[in-house]
Amino acid sequence: MAVLVYFWHDFLDIIIKGLSRPFTKEGKSLWFIAIATIPGALFGVLLDDLVEKVFWEQILLTALVLTGFGIVRYLTDKYSKKIVI
Repeated sequence: MAVLVYFWHDFLDIIIKGLSRPFTKEGKSLWFIAIATIPGALFGVLLDDLVEKVFWEQILLTALVLTGFGIVRYLTDKYSKKIVI
């Protein structure tokens, strides 16, 4: 929700240009986003029960993996070179 609130103007611009001028850069972005969501939606619908069963049965493993990746991300942010764009 925070991302939608922060970037609402950009999202609105992409939606308007995607519908009114679909061959511009912003217009293509709308259709690319729409097409890119199709595989995720399909996998979500088809594998919903399986994924829910696996993650609830392996709740400790899920917690450990999320914790591990959180530590890796923290260390990466802490020790990486800071590049200001």
